[in-house]
Amino acid sequence: MLPPPLSLSSKCESVRKLICFALWTLAMYGTLQLHRFEGVFGHAICGPWGCGPPLVALVGYHAFWLLLIVPPTLVASYLIPAEKAVRIGKLLAIAGLGALALLVLEDAVRFLRTARGGEHLFQRCLFRLVTFVDFPLGPIGLAGLTMRRFGLQRICIGGSVPCGDTL
Repeated sequence: MLPPPLSLSSKCESVRKLICFALWTLAMYGTLQLHRFEGVFGHAICGPWGCGPPLVALVGYHAFWLLLIVPPTLVASYLIPAEKAVRIGKLLAIAGLGALALLVLEDAVRFLRTARGGEHLFQRCLFRLVTFVDFPLGPIGLAGLTMRRFGLQRICIGGSVPCGDTL
């Protein structure tokens, strides 16, 4: 028995999905090619709090992590039930942002012990956030917040729960 022929709308939907996937793949590849523009940006984040890698490398790493994690999370938030998306999103947001807070706190304590004063503590904390590209804690937290937000939005549209919970 043959499957029914595809309708025009399902063909358009398939083409749209293929185009979105191709654009996502090209964007990820593009972020990995940002290192070619190193001469344009230079070494802009040096100071008494430390000296980091070239700015273009940081932008490339952060953009790659964001593109790798956030769009698939958005797709997943529409494919799973809304209540589950809210719970998973909350867990991801707490894990990612909580780990970032612990990372900054640990670095702040270490900086205060080795520095002569806390004069550049705020800059050092920002420096640590910007230069930490080893594990995507920020994108995980952001993906969790967006997944939770879209899950709540789907619940509100369905009308099963009042829409007072916005975080």
